[in-house]
Amino acid sequence: MNSFSLKVNFQSDWHIGEGAGQQGRIDSLVRRSPEERLPYVPAKTLTGIWRDSCEQIAEGLGNGWRDWVGLIFGTSADTGRTTPARLALRAAHLDPSLRQDLLSYPRLAEALVWVKPGVALDELGVAKKDFLRFEEMVMAGLELTATAELDLEGPELTAAQALLWAGAQTTQRIGAKRRRGAGKCQLEALGLIEPQRALEVLAQEAPDVPQLSSARHFFGPFEFQAGSSWQIVDLEIQLKSPAIATENTLGNVVESRDYLPGTYLLAALNHKLESLLGGPLLSALTAGQLRFSNAYLEVEGQRGLPVPMALFYRKSDGGLESDEPAFNRLIEKQEGSAQEKQYRQGYLANGTDHLVLGKVDIFSTTHGTIEDQHQRPTAAVGGVFTYTALAAGTVLRAQIWLGQGLPQLSEAEIAELSGEYRLGRSKKDDYGWAQIEARTAPLPPPPATGSLLTVWLTSPLLLRSADLASSAAPEELQSYLERELEIKLEPGKSFSRLTRLEGFSTPWGMARPSLIGWAGGSCFAFNYEGKLDPDKLSQLQFQGLGELRGEGFGEVIFNSPVLAQAVWQGRAQASPKTTSAPKGSFSHPLMAQRALRSYIEEKALELGYDPKFRQKDLGWKNDSPPSSQLGNLRSYLEEGDLKALSEWIQHLQDTNNRSGKWEGQAGQALGQLGLNPGQQAWDWLLPETADRSELPEWVWQARHQLDSYAVQAVWLSALHAELREREKSAQEA
Repeated sequence: MNSFSLKVNFQSDWHIGEGAGQQGRIDSLVRRSPEERLPYVPAKTLTGIWRDSCEQIAEGLGNGWRDWVGLIFGTSADTGRTTPARLALRAAHLDPSLRQDLLSYPRLAEALVWVKPGVALDELGVAKKDFLRFEEMVMAGLELTATAELDLEGPELTAAQALLWAGAQTTQRIGAKRRRGAGKCQLEALGLIEPQRALEVLAQEAPDVPQLSSARHFFGPFEFQAGSSWQIVDLEIQLKSPAIATENTLGNVVESRDYLPGTYLLAALNHKLESLLGGPLLSALTAGQLRFSNAYLEVEGQRGLPVPMALFYRKSDGGLESDEPAFNRLIEKQEGSAQEKQYRQGYLANGTDHLVLGKVDIFSTTHGTIEDQHQRPTAAVGGVFTYTALAAGTVLRAQIWLGQGLPQLSEAEIAELSGEYRLGRSKKDDYGWAQIEARTAPLPPPPATGSLLTVWLTSPLLLRSADLASSAAPEELQSYLERELEIKLEPGKSFSRLTRLEGFSTPWGMARPSLIGWAGGSCFAFNYEGKLDPDKLSQLQFQGLGELRGEGFGEVIFNSPVLAQAVWQGRAQASPKTTSAPKGSFSHPLMAQRALRSYIEEKALELGYDPKFRQKDLGWKNDSPPSSQLGNLRSYLEEGDLKALSEWIQHLQDTNNRSGKWEGQAGQALGQLGLNPGQQAWDWLLPETADRSELPEWVWQARHQLDSYAVQAVWLSALHAELREREKSAQEA
């Protein structure tokens, strides 16, 4: 995998829309990152613009370069065959140091975005009635950086690098309104290829596009060895970007599960684990010697499990999340008339005397498929579509169970599984970037035995009937357990729910068969006669139940302590510890000026409309100085020429009949305005007692670059307020 970075230097204001607005205020909002709520360039936007530029280059070059665009960026089923992209591109974000300051100082973040008014014109160029609109724009002069990976080697890598370099060179604008001056930018691919080498490659005929290798066959001979015990590898998965685990597709909305299936982890870790175990994984999977569990939410530092459906709570209390009790109806009957509700969502962590329930943060983002002709989303190419996804920053936990017939891995070998991976849908751009940390985990305690056998499905369960059809009948589960445990069972209470899981096979280019079974969290109780072999029970818990156990299905806990207690006390999940980000050392002159302008405007209005400031600091009272003199001062200030203003003040002071109208503090303030206007204005706007924590120090250091603006803001605000007050008093008299 060849990594490089892509820098986006914006030379004009830009707008990448959210597809929504604020009612009554803004018609089009700028898209902000889900993690930090700061403006950014989504990877889908970058990929689309870059691909379009590469297509133009390929058309101009001819000689087979067109096929290389499909190889680099992938092709869809519309072209006859779905091929994965060899380029994985992440979203472009601001400098980390600048982001720290923006997150620490809300006033500075506000300076990033400004609101631009606009209006629609008719065919005569006249503004249409009721077509005034307001759009957010991000300031020019920003540099954003994205990371990218290119999954090619040898001559194919060089050809792809050359085409990508040329596409970056010809990209000039990104985002909306780019034909009206917005979004002008320069793309710079760092660490991709030397420009001279790229020109040499592009001057030649395009090399043949490599044929995609056929689907890998994971099955092969594997020498199983009798081991001492099972081994468990714990995987801590931190989502560095949102992740999509497709559950349903409803129209143009793709709904995500609130967990990552074990299938995703198997695909991501297959190559590394295969090299560690020394053989193809399918043999171990089919033999039941290798299992990938689903990645569930981390709750209180441990892997959460789907909340048992046997747990109920009083609707009036709020349940576990409100530190209220939950009732296990698998072993206890409801008493009283209080209305109860069943738990169906969330992940559970259990302590010695309490339960903690956590829920995954799911958010949605809307994207658009751009049609080349109209350069906007249209129904002809799919229009807009919405993804729901697990939020970035979510921490998940999963496990790999290695059977007794597999080699025992050392700590160093397990550590080799750690690293960055791409998981889930749309993982070539904005989604699925995850950091995995692998470590050993202790074996769970063997299940307890008693007069009752409880079954807690901690992942979906797939079983087949005698005619090999998918079945979710309780009798099938009973028969399955009786065969495996060699004991007669009698059904008791059960709380279960069916689930239907859909999938898609990329090599086939078509949907996988639907998987129908019991949902995770389903609970069953069985009575039995005779003696239940604890070794068989423990071994069955390790092996799992039903089909596709290696891909996260069939995980089960027998006789869990959670289902052995009638009433559990709840405890609210502890809020994650947040550490204040260190202040950045970044400096951006243009942003500093915009932030200071906002500060000046706000403080100048406060000062100017404060009667005490006008009387004490400016010395204006009882119509002295006269309004005519204040009007003359305002005319010079509005011109913005401080030199001409200073000359007028000097002339006034030299003329006795005029200087006499500026007495006491009014004359001193006017004289200081003529000598050192900038210092005077900033002494008022930013006194020594002022709170400077609103903006970073590098912003304050740029304040004297706005001396003229500060002088105009303070004095004009005071003049406007004073003259208006005098006019009002004259009318009342």
